[in-house]
Amino acid sequence: MAKSKKPASIPNIAVVIAFIAFWPLGVVLLLVKLGSDRSATMKEGVGKMMKIVSIILIGMGLIAAIMGIMEGSVEVLLGAALFGAGGIILRAFAVRMKKTGALYRKYIDNVVNQGHTNISTIAANVGVDYSTAVADLQKMISTGYFPKAQIDAANGTIILTQPPAQGGFQLGPFQFSPQQQQVQAQIPEVQAAVCPSCGANARIYRGQAVNCEYCGTLIS
Repeated sequence: MAKSKKPASIPNIAVVIAFIAFWPLGVVLLLVKLGSDRSATMKEGVGKMMKIVSIILIGMGLIAAIMGIMEGSVEVLLGAALFGAGGIILRAFAVRMKKTGALYRKYIDNVVNQGHTNISTIAANVGVDYSTAVADLQKMISTGYFPKAQIDAANGTIILTQPPAQGGFQLGPFQFSPQQQQVQAQIPEVQAAVCPSCGANARIYRGQAVNCEYCGTLIS
């Protein structure tokens, strides 16, 4: 059974320093950081930003290549190749991140919002075969999208063992005393919410913000 773990993240300051000292290293660290950031994978804006940066780098590479050819400078041509390669890598990463985000949103919708646990059903809804669904779900568990979840290979199911959505609670058939009712009245109202990144349904206290338990995006 696969269990979740929180991947280590590269500090922002390390990425900034790398960009200042040697920008290709900064690009590498940025890609590693984004690759371990669940929220970034789900946010379409991050992918669009990376595409814009990739276009700029490729454009700079083309300009440098033209200058290198005109001047006959090997150094300038090498610099052009470096810019172009960086742009192409960023572009490819952005495309892959967009596809991954779209795929994971489908899994979260099936498992969290619709409550499906049977992997065959989930696979059919997502549009993949059973073995692919198992591999995808195991990867989502290991990278923290489904915290504390487990794959039951014998029964072909995914088991979510995390508590109810953040901020939510269940009230049983209890009779509250007047003092308890006073305390209960002071508890903030619970409202339904939807994560703006992964689309997971959540319940939060009105006026408060929490991080989505599946992708880490702030929900308010």
